[in-house]
Amino acid sequence: VGCNSVGSPPETSLGEAITMRFQIREFGQRKEERGEKFFKRYLDALNHPWKLMIFPRGNVDSSTDVEFVSIYLLYCPGCNNNCQAVVTSATIRTKTKWKEISRRSFHQKQPIGFSNFSKRDDI
Repeated sequence: VGCNSVGSPPETSLGEAITMRFQIREFGQRKEERGEKFFKRYLDALNHPWKLMIFPRGNVDSSTDVEFVSIYLLYCPGCNNNCQAVVTSATIRTKTKWKEISRRSFHQKQPIGFSNFSKRDDI
């Protein structure tokens, strides 16, 4: 689902590409309504915890003309301490769609992603 290169702020890169794969089975059967989300368990990439937050029928900021899927990447989602921000880019990918998150700082528990990732019917 995502490929990330994790670096230390502000501009230093660790120089490694990491692939994190979140599998979601029977996505079409999800019961969440618009604005309701679910999380995939966290994965570790170069000692940094990440989690995927998904709104199967879109979040409240999504377009309302058709049903969209909203997808966000969270850094350090369950940390109780203050995680230092990391600089990275990411690609969020499904079987039929992909979008890139440009290189930026990810801060603890601040989701970065797409309100209108893809039309639900296209995933």
